[in-house]
Amino acid sequence: MTTKEQERKALAEIQKIVDGLGNDSYVATALDGALDLAEKNIDYDADFSARYYIDSLAKANDKISKLNAENRDLRDTADLAVKAAQKTRLGDFELSLITKLITEKIDVLQREINDASVCIVETAEDPTSTQFTNAVASHRTACKMLKDCNNVLKSITEKERMRVQ
Repeated sequence: MTTKEQERKALAEIQKIVDGLGNDSYVATALDGALDLAEKNIDYDADFSARYYIDSLAKANDKISKLNAENRDLRDTADLAVKAAQKTRLGDFELSLITKLITEKIDVLQREINDASVCIVETAEDPTSTQFTNAVASHRTACKMLKDCNNVLKSITEKERMRVQ
C-alpha cells in the first residue's frame, strides 16, 4: 500500500505531465477537476469519484427532465380546466375535479422544487454546468407555477364560497 506522501508525489508528477500538455489537450480537458478530487481523497482519506458525480448528475438531470415533461402535461391539463372554468359556470363535479387537478399539480410542483433544490446543491461547485443551470431554471419555473396554481386554487375556493351564499 502506498503512503499519502507517495500518493502526493505521484499526483504532482501527473499534474506536471498534464500541465505540459497545454490548455487545449484532450487529456487535460478530460482530467479537469479530477486531480483536485484525487488531492481531496488523499487529504480526507476518502474515495471521491468523478464517475459518481457524473452519474449522480445524469440521474438528477433525467429526473428533472421527466418532472418537466410531467409538469408540462399537468400544466396543459390545468390550463384547459381553467379555460373551461372561465367559459362556463361550473357545477360541483367540475369544481371538485379542477380542485383535485390543481392540488395534484401543486404536489408535483413541490416535488419538482425539492428535486431541483437537491440538484442545485449537488452541482453548486460548478454553477456554469448545464445540470446546475437546468436545475435553477426548473426550480424557478416550478416556483412560479406553484404560485399560479395556489392563486387559481384560492380563486376557485372563493368563487365556490360565493356561489354557495
